[in-house]
Amino acid sequence: MSLRFPFRSFFGAAFPVPGGPWSSAAGSKSPSYLDQPELLLGRVEVVSGDTVSLGNRHVRLFGISAPDLEDPWGQTAKWALVSFSKSKTVHVELDQSRRFGRNVGRCYLPDGTDLSAAMVEAGLALDWSRYSGGLYRRFEPEGARQRLWRVHDRQIELGSL
Repeated sequence: MSLRFPFRSFFGAAFPVPGGPWSSAAGSKSPSYLDQPELLLGRVEVVSGDTVSLGNRHVRLFGISAPDLEDPWGQTAKWALVSFSKSKTVHVELDQSRRFGRNVGRCYLPDGTDLSAAMVEAGLALDWSRYSGGLYRRFEPEGARQRLWRVHDRQIELGSL
């Protein structure tokens, strides 16, 4: 039951697609400019279970938290994300916010699969409702919060549950 969104094809590599309302070629920065996500398209390098790198940008997947690499399930989460995205072009819609020095973005596969939803559904990441508004909570398998207890505890420490 993965979350899928209509996927629009964009041309480009690991840089913003030129000519859109988000580019400087579109004119002055109006309020509608600020509402438009910056779009990236390309193959990603997986950094961890909730972070990818596209070109020179580290992008944290929107609305989820996966175990750190040194935590239990951390390496498994990373390799699951590698498996989901391997040899595929990923469409990234960057949010205007930054967390821990990384951009935050919604990442989609060519078939429209939301990588955040896929990681939560696989039981290797948890919905972070403080940022997602609970969007991915329904995809959490039974027992995921107990298995990923360090991620869950970190969310509690940060006052985000």
